[in-house]
Amino acid sequence: MSIVPLVRVTLCGLLEEKDATLRELQALGVAHLLAAGDAEETGATAPATASSAREALHYLLGAANRWHQVHDPQGFDARSVEERALSIKRQTRALEDERLRLERRIRDLEPWGDFGLLDPANVEQRLWFYVVPHRLLAAIPADLVWQAVHRDEQACYVVVIAAEEPTGMPAARTHTGSRRLSDLRRRLESLQSEIDAQQAERDREARWCDLFAASLDHLEDEAEFRRARRLAVDEAPLFVLHAWVPERSLPEVQQLGMRHAAAVLARRPTPEDDPPTQLANRGVDAAGQDLLSFFLVPNYSAWDPSRSVFWFFCVFFALMLSDAGYATLLAVALALGWPRLGRSASGQRLRGLALVAVLMALAWGIAVGSYFGVSPPPHGMPGRLVVFDTSDLDAWLRLAVLAGVVQIAFACFGRAASAASWRARIVPLGWLAVVIGGCVAWLARGAAAPAAAVPAGSVLALAGLGAVTVFASERPGLLGRAVDGLVALARVVGMFSDVLSYLRLFALALAGAALARAFNDLAASLELPVAGLAELAALFILIVGHALNLGLSVASAVVHSLRLNLIEYLHWSLADEGHPFRPFLRKERLSWTNS
Repeated sequence: MSIVPLVRVTLCGLLEEKDATLRELQALGVAHLLAAGDAEETGATAPATASSAREALHYLLGAANRWHQVHDPQGFDARSVEERALSIKRQTRALEDERLRLERRIRDLEPWGDFGLLDPANVEQRLWFYVVPHRLLAAIPADLVWQAVHRDEQACYVVVIAAEEPTGMPAARTHTGSRRLSDLRRRLESLQSEIDAQQAERDREARWCDLFAASLDHLEDEAEFRRARRLAVDEAPLFVLHAWVPERSLPEVQQLGMRHAAAVLARRPTPEDDPPTQLANRGVDAAGQDLLSFFLVPNYSAWDPSRSVFWFFCVFFALMLSDAGYATLLAVALALGWPRLGRSASGQRLRGLALVAVLMALAWGIAVGSYFGVSPPPHGMPGRLVVFDTSDLDAWLRLAVLAGVVQIAFACFGRAASAASWRARIVPLGWLAVVIGGCVAWLARGAAAPAAAVPAGSVLALAGLGAVTVFASERPGLLGRAVDGLVALARVVGMFSDVLSYLRLFALALAGAALARAFNDLAASLELPVAGLAELAALFILIVGHALNLGLSVASAVVHSLRLNLIEYLHWSLADEGHPFRPFLRKERLSWTNS
């Protein structure tokens, strides 16, 4: 099973050994830490997706005029650089926000002019400000003393002199504030000077970028260590830490406990637990784990569909590309980038995925007989290898629907096989019967099939619907079970639409082939009066046209293959989403090992 079995571990040791124990646990890199007393981390205890050290480095790298880089580590303190960079970022953001508010305030005050208001307690008459549309000027009460101090295309800026706020004004009162326009402008200049000073400080701190980048792993390790110290509960003279640990790594944790006089209590997950999911796929199809994790991870108690995602992705990619010439170009590009992709573990998995997808695309392109949109002669070797007629739209339609039926049926089977009880298996098996029975009944209509195929498929589909209706609910009471069954039965519409989604295999393959033929016909029909110019223009059209079609075809094949796997397939494969296993490990050591 590619979902790694976990055990819940409680580590209890002496408080004076806490730091040493946590350091060694971090070096092991096998523990997913938990908040004390909780099944999972929440809030501030959860690990951040982007560390503050990387945020600081990204900010310093964006400095407009970075100083010359310093490579002598003497006098360099990574933690201080991080704190200063983040402080500069916060202060600059606050100053820029104030500047935006001031600029908006100045724009609002400019029509009124530069004036200062006296203390209302010392004056009998006060100024009241209104922005009145031109058409409403006549509605100002005649007994008021007012003056229009500014006009624009929409309104007049009216100042009313009165002891109390006037009534009957045709527009709402405008609040100008107590600060003079000239004071605001002086503050704006001062703000710009402060921002410039912060930018200069940012440029100066950016001289440590190279050294700081080399210290990122160390800073993140220290941040993780401080988080681990917070998660551990201190009850003098002991500390307690909870974690999920792979079952195979439990002996290492127990040996760690023996070295630091700490008790290690371990138990298997219970139904009330919600363990994280750690996937451990090996082999050529291990890249399916990366494709799956890009979208979600399965629940710990579910099954791992990542290997099937790998193979379905490759098959769908080949079906949508459907051209041996394009597949050959992709194979050449892969061969050129093969050494570079092998520099990391993720790159090795990615090139394995690309290799299988390209080989399948090449085989399918030969099977459909398409070489840059050109069909080979039927009597030659390439022509004799053609086994599928791309001009037969009905065959394409059946192939696309059959691909969807196979994938959704596999999803239902995998979900049923991973269910914890026989009752939980009945509903996915019912949907399996529905999709297979419906497909059999559809394919048998109008085809040279046994007469009993259509009724047999219909009976199988109806039996599956009945099983779904009866066993969809575990609630007590006939009425509640009936309601839940009818609600579950409504998913048959979703299954039908999901199967039809696979028609994109058919549509994108035909679109790519049609576009390739269009560029070929355009190049062949080009006629120019100058000798040799027509051939050169035709070659240009072929190169640019097929490059464009190849890019569009590859992008469409990748995106829509991912969509079919991560939306339609996982919708029927997994009932619940899990959360990933995040090991408490020392990255600095890993970087040194990989180098």
